[in-house]
Amino acid sequence: MNDLKFSSRLELDLLLQPISPTRPAGESLRYDGTYDRIQEARREDDQRLSQGIYKTRSKRADWEADEAICLEALEKRTKDLQIAGWLLEAWLHLRGFRGVESGLRLLTGLCENFWDDLHPNLERDDPEARMAPIEWINRKLSFSLKQIPLTLSYEQGGRSYSYADWESACHFENLARKDPGALQEALANIDPTVGTFQTAIALTDASFHGGVVKDLICAVDACNGLQKLLDEKSGRDAPSLYQFYEVLGAIKELMSQSLHARQDTPTTIEAEEEFEAAAAEGPADIEIWSSGPIRSRADAYRRLAEAAEYLSKTEPHSPTSYLVKRAVEWGHMNLFDVLKQIVRNEGEMDEIDRLLRLSGKNITDIG
Repeated sequence: MNDLKFSSRLELDLLLQPISPTRPAGESLRYDGTYDRIQEARREDDQRLSQGIYKTRSKRADWEADEAICLEALEKRTKDLQIAGWLLEAWLHLRGFRGVESGLRLLTGLCENFWDDLHPNLERDDPEARMAPIEWINRKLSFSLKQIPLTLSYEQGGRSYSYADWESACHFENLARKDPGALQEALANIDPTVGTFQTAIALTDASFHGGVVKDLICAVDACNGLQKLLDEKSGRDAPSLYQFYEVLGAIKELMSQSLHARQDTPTTIEAEEEFEAAAAEGPADIEIWSSGPIRSRADAYRRLAEAAEYLSKTEPHSPTSYLVKRAVEWGHMNLFDVLKQIVRNEGEMDEIDRLLRLSGKNITDIG
């Protein structure tokens, strides 16, 4: 067990200890200022909105402060589902999918050990207040899951990509299949396209993806366990985590398929655990990828990506690494996307379209 996982277990053990023998769930902190302090730490200005002529420094959420307030409250003063939900949110931003798993395990432990005394109080005739934090997680944090990075930046000053980026790329590619001419100009400004997202996956260290897949498997299991417990405790009144569970499952499926393609072996829990353990020993001790003849198309592009990364470090002055990276990117694109990057003149693009008779075909399937 690595240090972070061990630390998470210790945190959960502390947070699940009773506050006192007489009041195991402690007191409600809803009106003592704790909720307000957490809300202020969480508060974040929408970065997409214009500030007009009176520009001020925009407020960013302070997830570490949020985490500290929630930890102190849950360990020493209260057992509160809403505060635990906010802690899950902070861990999501600070620790990614591993934080999601820890947050879900915490919620399960609180419901299992403190159900009768847990805050918000469970009213016999009106369970809505007790269920509201779970419904908030399902509604609000399902979107936040899609913002967790799934790739690492492979260029200085570059960006990482998330599941939200993948959904956007797929959406615009599907539109292009229906009307490639109308969307040609719009697609030139989309970042990422499906091709650039797949390139970022290929250029991200495989051990990172192994860890992400394992964390996702554990998070899906934790979500399923929490839902089952809520169903047992509340019956027909149980809140649903369906949307949250579905998003986790969709991300896990995407990343499992990506890892499967890179490894050329079926992705199972055991294989992923062995992969992570091997990668953790370091590149000097183990060669994760086998040498010898190229085994597949995915293997060929992976080797090109590795070569580009090596050249960018050993010959940073040379354009070769950038050209190889561009070739890898094109390998994940259809002909339409490649031509958009090569040909900037609209008239020339129309002439190519006429010569190749692309307009009468499903252009995104050519290449």
